Amino acid sequence: MRANGDCMPRLRSILMAIAACSPMAGAGSSALLPVPAFGAQDETSTQAGIDELIGRLEKGDSGQRAEAAFALGELAAAKGKHGDRKPGQSTEFAGADRAMTALVRAMADETRTPRGPMWVVAGQALGRFGTAAMPSVKAALEDDRLPVRLGAMVAIATAGPEAKEAVPDLIAILQKDEPDTRRFALNALIGIGSDAKAAVPAVIAMLDSDDFHTQYWACRTLGAIGPEARSAAPKLIELTTEGVTSVRRNAAAALGKIGPGIGDEGIAVLIRALSDPSQFVRQQAVIALGRLGPAALPAASVIEQGLRQGRRPFRPANHAARTLWRLKGKPELPRRVLLEELAEGAEPWETAEILGEIGPELGAVDGVAALLGSENRWARFYAAVALGQMGPEAASARPALEKALDDPDEEVREAVRQALKKITASASPQAPPQ
Repeated sequence: MRANGDCMPRLRSILMAIAACSPMAGAGSSALLPVPAFGAQDETSTQAGIDELIGRLEKGDSGQRAEAAFALGELAAAKGKHGDRKPGQSTEFAGADRAMTALVRAMADETRTPRGPMWVVAGQALGRFGTAAMPSVKAALEDDRLPVRLGAMVAIATAGPEAKEAVPDLIAILQKDEPDTRRFALNALIGIGSDAKAAVPAVIAMLDSDDFHTQYWACRTLGAIGPEARSAAPKLIELTTEGVTSVRRNAAAALGKIGPGIGDEGIAVLIRALSDPSQFVRQQAVIALGRLGPAALPAASVIEQGLRQGRRPFRPANHAARTLWRLKGKPELPRRVLLEELAEGAEPWETAEILGEIGPELGAVDGVAALLGSENRWARFYAAVALGQMGPEAASARPALEKALDDPDEEVREAVRQALKKITASASPQAPPQ
């Protein structure tokens, strides 16, 4: 008997939430109750701690079950630096098999918890066991209960490339007439990335779906697979001009991630997309063109013209400025636009990241440093962030940063301190950590 469909109306929003977050993120910053500490303990203490977590996972209230699942996932990841287990690294610890078995059982639970549906929380935790969890995950894909199958696909998405052995199973799911399940399979393939290249033909078939949600996830999947998905270019070119807005923008994004292999026709359609009625499509097109290198040079004049307009067609204009710099190598206009976006733009955090990447090449260090004196606290904050990301190449900004240590805003002062630390540490690698 198949599981009931109680969770089906929520699947779309749950999947979007999973895609928007890194594994286990967004679920609250602190545990609802203390969890056992693991570290330099003897085996008896570790076993007792795992037993306690499994007991909470199986018999606690909804909050306790979610926190126990999270803690087991943390323990699985603790083998790696800063709690993030490295790909291929062993997750073996006393009780790991029992923990994974308990997490699979928890994936049958549709209860809402403070961290989200229990089957999602358990699936994310199971995925953090990486390759070691794959036998359990692959078996769960065959379960009669829908939440268990969906939880298994969440686990695959969390495990990422370590779950590549599940690609044939995901291809089989794509070939079934189950739209909601297919979308979770596509999300799992996104997590696997380029190692999911065997799925490209099956994913291309999803682009012909009459369900635009499926088309949307298929476009994202092909972009995640990257250059190995170049055979999808003809269909993606078609959808860049014909799909609904969410499909057009993700088809354009996928073309950029596939790269120059999309050919002249792909580049031409992205240039046409710079005039799309939707600013979201225009923005993805300009980002995609920035990934294509010299082959996209014909787009430079269109982007430059747009950036010189009073009402720019690219909002925010930060990505367009970076793309223009990559295509033409002339710093004046990109520098001016990026400084304007950092001072007054809608997404100063992205602008700060872009300036952190190319600011020194643009000769923008002094301009960013000048914004430390802005009346806009966010301009001051993200100016400090950008300078920190530039590292030692922002050394000329040290006087301005040191002056900004007296900024009236604590968050700005902390950003300034971090920037100075990064500039100093990068310039003097032998210096002891602060």
